[in-house]
Amino acid sequence: FNWVTRRKQRQIGRVALAYLTVHKIENRDCRFDVIAVARRGEEVEIKHLPNAFWL
Repeated sequence: FNWVTRRKQRQIGRVALAYLTVHKIENRDCRFDVIAVARRGEEVEIKHLPNAFWL
């Protein structure tokens, strides 16, 4: 699996900050989990990485 890169984390963080700003949500911790899905032929593998990164 390729986990979320620093660049992707920054992009997700910018969108999350915009959302929080638009909805006037303040003083909240913002945590992101990552769900990775890999398909190999007919087989599908799903992995969950809780607390992958924080805002």
